[in-house]
Amino acid sequence: MPYEQATIPPSPELLEICDKLGIVVLVEAFDEWELGKVPNGYSKHFKRWHERDLRDMIKRDRNHPSVIMWSIGNEILEQSKKDGWKITKRLTDICHDEDPTRPTTAGFNYYPAPFKNKLADYVDIIGMNYWPLNYQEILDMNPNYMVYGSETSSQTSSRGVYHLPIEAMPKIETNQVSSYDAIVGPPWAYPPDVEFEQQEKVERSLGEFMWTGFDYLGEPTPYGGRDNSTHGYWNDNWPSHSSYFAPVDLCGFPKDRYYLYQSQWTSKPMVHVLPHWNWQEKEGDTIPVFAYTNCDEVELFVNEKSMGRKVKGVDLTPIPAEFHFFEKGTYMSKYRLSWKVPIMRAL
Repeated sequence: MPYEQATIPPSPELLEICDKLGIVVLVEAFDEWELGKVPNGYSKHFKRWHERDLRDMIKRDRNHPSVIMWSIGNEILEQSKKDGWKITKRLTDICHDEDPTRPTTAGFNYYPAPFKNKLADYVDIIGMNYWPLNYQEILDMNPNYMVYGSETSSQTSSRGVYHLPIEAMPKIETNQVSSYDAIVGPPWAYPPDVEFEQQEKVERSLGEFMWTGFDYLGEPTPYGGRDNSTHGYWNDNWPSHSSYFAPVDLCGFPKDRYYLYQSQWTSKPMVHVLPHWNWQEKEGDTIPVFAYTNCDEVELFVNEKSMGRKVKGVDLTPIPAEFHFFEKGTYMSKYRLSWKVPIMRAL
């Protein structure tokens, strides 16, 4: 299992735990270089401190067997500069000087700018944030590259909340996001299914780091503000004040999406069914029921009556396709099974 500490170096205690559990770690140094994203970010200190901080980080962490890569930056703004490669090369040279045994990487999100401006030529492994449909194109144009999803999906959801009909709808008054996981979020987001498909198709992709593993305080996308454009202000939809991105919520409880990932990443047989069964005032309506599984097929029973048997990879589930690299329409997922179940009055 890989772990990425988002945009800042991890604590020594975390790396010790990863060493013991066999979790491999990408250690990331910077979220800003010379161009700042916020008024009081690291860019104010980059010129003076970047070499000292980077060398100290590597010296501190290089003896941890869990560490597999050094990331020199995430979504840095120099991707759009023609001479952005110069800082990239300097930081990579520092990493190689302190630790010649591990590759460097960076999380690029301004596709194709980091390739046109040659930043990608000066890291060892290419990290792409939210461009899964371009993995193969990148590798075809650059046969010597290796690529992976350094941030993926950004799907949002609230545990135990289900909105009907299933659509990529805007914000709603409850400040919640549907756990059908069919996209309500930032414009770069897409369901995990899209990443699963590209990781299967692109043989030279190394895998993915989902954004994010656990919900966290701040960035309550799609509520409250919009990334760096609001300069740290996220209070428009108070009391919404924490993220919805993760498959695990703030209390550590898994959402439905947790089991969608589990269906791809575990060999132990599992089935997870959603949504809940409490649909008062919906009698007579039809409710979409999803199953996430790593088994070959699932048969759904309701009140001892079979709703039919579905075969994974054959019976596809439609998801509204409103992602930034798709035309609006429907994405047919082979990673979910689904039924339309009539709701009956409770006896």
